[in-house]
Amino acid sequence: MIKNIKITFAYDGAEFSGLQTQKGLKTVQEEIEKAIYKITNKKSRLVTAGRTDAGVHAIKTVANFLTNSQIPAEAFKYHLTKYLPDSIVMIDSCDMDLSFHSRFSAKSKLYKYIVYNDEFMHPNLRKTYAHVTYKLDIENMQNAANLLVGKHDFKAFTKYENRDVNTIRSIDRIDIYQKDKLIYFEFEAESFLYNQVRIMVGTLINIGRGHREVEYIKELLESRDRLKAGMTISPYGLYLVEIKY
Repeated sequence: MIKNIKITFAYDGAEFSGLQTQKGLKTVQEEIEKAIYKITNKKSRLVTAGRTDAGVHAIKTVANFLTNSQIPAEAFKYHLTKYLPDSIVMIDSCDMDLSFHSRFSAKSKLYKYIVYNDEFMHPNLRKTYAHVTYKLDIENMQNAANLLVGKHDFKAFTKYENRDVNTIRSIDRIDIYQKDKLIYFEFEAESFLYNQVRIMVGTLINIGRGHREVEYIKELLESRDRLKAGMTISPYGLYLVEIKY
């Protein structure tokens, strides 16, 4: 009998070239598929809820795979853990209806970007946070972020290689707040374009520094010109927090 196993897991993206399989590179998907093979003795294709770039972390993400193994669904998280590196942690495993698809069944995704905002940052944190040394205006960044919320063409906020895809997306919310030396950017939407969150953060930081006015966001959206937006900021401060179903 075929079972559809949903797994929930976390990982430290600094050790990987991204979530999805890439030939010749170490990825999270490849490590999990190898672990599944070791406990079932059969190859299974892991369907992930989305993709993350090299260096991007996940606090809680989801994938699913089909198997006819007799292992109870809830036991997969324990068996997989035996064969996974310490940088990948299984949180849960359960049996789902065959119609469940980790990507297409998702309602929204929550990402968090964390900036360490101080003159100096300990080198042990270099793959945990982005480092910004100059003072940022949180209120201006939030006001600018509010202009990104809603349905827009985000062509100015995606990589050049993404030119031919549909670049219209709808952002549910963006919240920016500071706790001590850490500044948090939270983004929630059904889906995001390639590099979109990192480019939006890079652009908002330019506004926070005073290099651009809040209203510049409107000009960017209308221009659809990647060259006018901010830099694609470091992947190390980005975390996939949750997939909502």
